[in-house]
Amino acid sequence: MSAVLQSRPHAAVWVEIPANDLDRATRFYEAILATSLRREKIGPSELAVLPYGEAGSGGAIVKSADLVPSSTGTLVFLNCDQGLDQVLARVEPAGGTIDGTVVTLPDRMGRYARIRDCEGNCVGLHERG
Repeated sequence: MSAVLQSRPHAAVWVEIPANDLDRATRFYEAILATSLRREKIGPSELAVLPYGEAGSGGAIVKSADLVPSSTGTLVFLNCDQGLDQVLARVEPAGGTIDGTVVTLPDRMGRYARIRDCEGNCVGLHERG
């Protein structure tokens, strides 16, 4: 393995989930994750930053002219170690839908589910085992 790969704790360092209506998307993610998102404006983009720790990967819900919500393409998984079942219970009341069932991964890797957010994005939710 190369020294570059060994020196980085995470392969992904930042993710952006597109939104047409940032206020609506911010309310959705705050509701399902039971947290507050920090709003920022960086250049022409408006962001609602997702919570992340010092060693973790970061991300945001982003309204930008060059990003379009989509149900196809890269699938981002959000941390739901606070309880996947509790997060899923908040998805539909917040304006999203649950895609399929909860999947239990082998070898105590946890469980996950996929949802569609209020903007039409397909997003994964993961709880460690």
